[in-house]
Amino acid sequence: MTDVNYDLTRQNLDAVPAWLEQRLNAENISEKEIYVAQLLVEENFLQMERLADTEDFSVRLTVKKSFGDLRVVLSAPGAPYHGRAHFTEMNGDEDEYANLAILDAYREKLKIYRKNGQNIVVVKVHKEGNTQTRRTLFGMVGGILLGLLLKEVVTSPADLAWIEDNLLSSLQAMMLHALLLIAAPLIFFSILSGIANISDMASLGRIGGKIVLVSLPKLAFFVLLGLLVGHALGGLTSIAGMLAGDALMDKDTSLRDLIVGIIPSDMVTPFHTNNVLQMLFLACLFGVLLARAGSWAAWAREGMNFFTRFLMEAMGLILPFIPLLVLVSMTRLTMHTGLDVLLPFGKLILATALGIPVDILLASLLLAVFGQLSPLPFAQKAARFVPLPFSLSDSTACMPTTMAFCQDKLGMEEKFTRFSIPVGMQLNMDGTAYYVSIVSMMLVHSFGLTVDVDFFIGFFFAHLLISLTGIGLLAMPSVYAAFGIPTVAISVVIGIEPILDMFGTAQSVIGNITSSLLVCRGEQEVDEKTYCQ
Repeated sequence: MTDVNYDLTRQNLDAVPAWLEQRLNAENISEKEIYVAQLLVEENFLQMERLADTEDFSVRLTVKKSFGDLRVVLSAPGAPYHGRAHFTEMNGDEDEYANLAILDAYREKLKIYRKNGQNIVVVKVHKEGNTQTRRTLFGMVGGILLGLLLKEVVTSPADLAWIEDNLLSSLQAMMLHALLLIAAPLIFFSILSGIANISDMASLGRIGGKIVLVSLPKLAFFVLLGLLVGHALGGLTSIAGMLAGDALMDKDTSLRDLIVGIIPSDMVTPFHTNNVLQMLFLACLFGVLLARAGSWAAWAREGMNFFTRFLMEAMGLILPFIPLLVLVSMTRLTMHTGLDVLLPFGKLILATALGIPVDILLASLLLAVFGQLSPLPFAQKAARFVPLPFSLSDSTACMPTTMAFCQDKLGMEEKFTRFSIPVGMQLNMDGTAYYVSIVSMMLVHSFGLTVDVDFFIGFFFAHLLISLTGIGLLAMPSVYAAFGIPTVAISVVIGIEPILDMFGTAQSVIGNITSSLLVCRGEQEVDEKTYCQ
């Protein structure tokens, strides 16, 4: 949309809510977002007018849209305006307390600054969910272009090596250290909470237990399939060439040593040495113990959930820098390989995309064998539904639509879907498990590690447990270090994760629907007429 302007004054203030509603409704945003925008526009106008202390005060109101982000901008001359900072002295006026409460409650939606003698207030109405994805892709493309440019402009190999060693490698190392700082404890608490929640699901009765029993084998299947596909694709030789100096020793560990080494001798060593397998063991052990403890340990389970949310927030502070990490990594890679890097990435994306039809075919087979339902209606409807989770790239964001799809298109009872879809979401990360496993096995071959039965079994179970977190490649550096893969390798492949995650989200949503439909069919809660329609 083009920018839309409106000159706001005291005389037409009452007409602004209707004008804003008309403009914002055209952007298909929620009623709550429209209401908050109306409230903040009116409140900031009144405070700016009070500060200006003039009868003919007016504000230029502009509705702007950029890459899906929607903003309302207020601009006006006058004395500097700082929003809630002006409420330093209040004389018990209830209106002033109410005004402060409004600005304080929505302070994250406001950006206030001064430019060229104008007070600028930006009201953040709607934020597009794929912003991080776009920035990461821009970082990837920008890194490729920058790498090609450096190869053309800097002709001296010594100068190129200086740029890489002192600038690019240093930035890459700093950002990877920040990622590793959060990744290991995040894995521990996510798995701990996940195991406790799975046990709680089973305790909810027959339906919860069935969801666990249906979902986990399917998740294990896609971990195994991803590892086999990655084995067939082979390594990313361009990455291995760039990171030859970072390669770790091939870890010759027998299955017996692996099993014995999973159990730590103390509580500190797993975290001190960043031994992810021992951390996973402790997380599983404590998760089961917390679930079995009963009501007296409810406070401890709440504490674990708090730490999980806290670490997710901490990871959220690092995520905005991921596009920079991708740009630096792709610049280094392109300096070494040129455009040859695109071919293996293309194969990886194609292999990931094939996970969606495989998931639909597997679902059709399970429905035919165990659900005694014709697979054709499901396959047709699922194929038409896939573009939604693919475009949103967020299972949670499309959950209401997923539940409506299960009810309206597949004939599942509403009361059942309201339970099974949210509960099953964490257990049905089929797509994430699939593409992460492909990437991992390709990296194993990239560095020439020996893949024997012992290695493969340990690698499989590590990926199966990590899949329960649903975090994706960001959770993998600690796992890679445990199996001899340089952690810095993740900085290269993470550049295409936004693309992989779009396919992975669609596959995971289809997997969740499949599990719910199978259990619902077993409970005789499926309307066959609606399903076959």
